[in-house]
Amino acid sequence: MKWISTLHLSLIMMVLCMIGNQGMAQTETSLAGSWVNEQGTRKADFYVENDKTFGKLTWVQDDSKLKAGHILFKNLVWDGKRYNGQAVTARGTVDCAISFDGANKIKVSGSKGGMSKTVYWTRIK
Repeated sequence: MKWISTLHLSLIMMVLCMIGNQGMAQTETSLAGSWVNEQGTRKADFYVENDKTFGKLTWVQDDSKLKAGHILFKNLVWDGKRYNGQAVTARGTVDCAISFDGANKIKVSGSKGGMSKTVYWTRIK
């Protein structure tokens, strides 16, 4: 009789662990929509095409070589924690990772040749 109670307790613990792990798992959050950089000088619209996410500049208010219509982020794929792909800068293409810092803020980290830079973008509602 005691082994039945132990079995029930084990099953209950297993179910509770499975429910708890579901709450901890990160799910893909869509980048789709409009975002502005932390300086307020660039706006990008993110969209999905062929299961990959892209970000196109829609306006630029700084003196960089980048203009509206430029594909700034390309081939972004969700890996379970973040989006990985490339950022296309005025100096070339760099690897980048985009992770969420809350529902309406993203952290964009780019790296090339041992150098890295991180910037933040905010969703436009």
